[in-house]
Amino acid sequence: MLAKKTFRERWGRRLVCLGALLALAGPGPARAALDPGLMAESLSATRDRASDLVWGRGVKGPYTLSRRLVTAGSETVYLNGGRAFRPADYQIDYAAGTVTFATPLPGGQVARVDYAFDPKKSAPNLRPLSAPLSLDLAELQLGSLVHSTLQFNGIWKTPDKGPPTMSAIGMGLSTQLGRNTRVSSLFAFTPRPAREGKAADELDAATLQITAETNAKAMQAKANFVRTGRAFAAAKEYKQKRGTQLIDLSTAYTFNKHLVARSSVQRTEELAADGGRPGAATTVTAHEVTATVTPSSRITVGRTARQVTTGQQPGATSASDRVQLDQRLGQAASAQVRHEITTKEDGGKSEEIATTGVKVDARISAGTRVTAERVEARAEERAPAVSTRVGLVTAAPGGLRLEGRYAQSQSPDKAPEELRVARVDAAPLGGLRLGGGVTQQQVGDKETIQRQANVEVKSYLGLHVIGRLNSQSDEQGRSASIVRHLDARLKPIRAFEVAGIYTEREQRNAEGPLTRGLSVTLKPLSIFQLTGSLTENPEEEGKVRPEERRSVGLRSDLGALSLTGGYSQRLTLTDQPIAEELEVGLALQISRYDRLFGSYKVAEQMAAKATGTEHYRFGYTRWIGTTFGLSLEGEYLRYLEDNRPLDDRGEARAKAGLNMRF
Repeated sequence: MLAKKTFRERWGRRLVCLGALLALAGPGPARAALDPGLMAESLSATRDRASDLVWGRGVKGPYTLSRRLVTAGSETVYLNGGRAFRPADYQIDYAAGTVTFATPLPGGQVARVDYAFDPKKSAPNLRPLSAPLSLDLAELQLGSLVHSTLQFNGIWKTPDKGPPTMSAIGMGLSTQLGRNTRVSSLFAFTPRPAREGKAADELDAATLQITAETNAKAMQAKANFVRTGRAFAAAKEYKQKRGTQLIDLSTAYTFNKHLVARSSVQRTEELAADGGRPGAATTVTAHEVTATVTPSSRITVGRTARQVTTGQQPGATSASDRVQLDQRLGQAASAQVRHEITTKEDGGKSEEIATTGVKVDARISAGTRVTAERVEARAEERAPAVSTRVGLVTAAPGGLRLEGRYAQSQSPDKAPEELRVARVDAAPLGGLRLGGGVTQQQVGDKETIQRQANVEVKSYLGLHVIGRLNSQSDEQGRSASIVRHLDARLKPIRAFEVAGIYTEREQRNAEGPLTRGLSVTLKPLSIFQLTGSLTENPEEEGKVRPEERRSVGLRSDLGALSLTGGYSQRLTLTDQPIAEELEVGLALQISRYDRLFGSYKVAEQMAAKATGTEHYRFGYTRWIGTTFGLSLEGEYLRYLEDNRPLDDRGEARAKAGLNMRF
């Protein structure tokens, strides 16, 4: 039994990821959901449709989709490739192309948003979506000395223009030689449709990385080689730079417990464009020796040199010599003193800069810590640049915490800057938290003052209230902006919950937009739940939408029958309709292993010419035992104009999936 379970754990997830990866690499704008229970999925791509994955970050949103001006009512939202969200569970801003959930989407959870768009009106969102995929394919064990792992990996993302595509497909090999040495390699390339720029050859759209490292008793060494072509589209995801070749060598040798030496050489070259001469090359060498004089004293001496060459012509060079002393002052304090001389040469001109820095970190008591730092940089025939930072943090019994910061910088090339921050947080009673702070920032003759205050109350009656106040003014006390926010939630009994938000804004002593919202959840019976919400001037990504949103939803579970429904409406502040949506869904659990489901959704956009959609969805799921399952699903989307169907714009698609439970 143990061996069978180990086989599932080892190969089940590999089949899941491989099926999702192959689906992503196929043609068409649709992206498959990365559901751990999804083994393989076939999705027919239709014209003017997209399927985006939303990766949870522990917040409600908004999460950005790959397109703006989404067709209203054309979306279907799933969780982890399975359960579909009800309309009351999310809100889509069709104009901005964002989705916001009623409750935070936890990290590790994935929502999939399928929707349609008009390519003549819609445009890609500025923020691209991306997600790396990796899969261990095979392992090789040769005794206790050699252990290798073969890995298949890839990256898909949404480019600035065009549909989502697979931007990298590759193979990697990692080999452990004995206990102390590891060699790893990676080769990946970008398929032709996703290449960025014109590739001179196939290698110009690929990346190659080889890394070897060993860790002996007294010596550690590492060698790294990376070559990334100009047309390789996933360089950012692999933390590389396109059109470059990197050689990085580093060693560290421990002579004894008191003396350690480190050296490194790094050379970065720009690859030749279209067979021409190579571009600039930068070489950086660093040497450092650290000596532990006493158990509490350490001295570090180092030199770093940097040289830039273009072709055969030498360019700018710089060298820095550094001496640093780290000293522990008892058990609760430490100090650092460093002196560095940097010499720069470029075009026959030479400049020398001397930098001296002092830093102290002291823990005065169990709850109080003070830090201070001063850095002075002095160049020849120029006034010095000086920066000073001081910080204080103290915590007292009863949840009281005080924080203060002061920073000042002065440079001959910039206006002087000064920053003062003070903040206090307290929890005087159980369920009560108070906080507030003041930030003063002065740049030259201009000064701004920001004040923050917040209070949070939790009671045993199910009441949770959070209030915030933020204001900003200048040195003369003239108000620039004020924001007052209140968020409250009350759940006196299990069957009833009410929540509300209230936000006031002022700009230059003039009233700004007012945001108000109320939501209610009723569950009088275990088989019935009703939700409703009303929001005026909702705020999304720091922007206030001048509109009103209303929604109502219900869910009823009567044995094997489940009924869901929802209605939402968007209006202008003068009660002129903008858009509305109605959805009903029905699911029937025929047996322990069989389930039928279907839904109908109609949405309408009220513009100069009213446009809308009708969305039909139906499906069947069959489980074979408790491990394998088969799902069949069909969808049909019909476009409307002035409540009349557009026969030439209907869209249909079908989907089949093989599911596995682990």
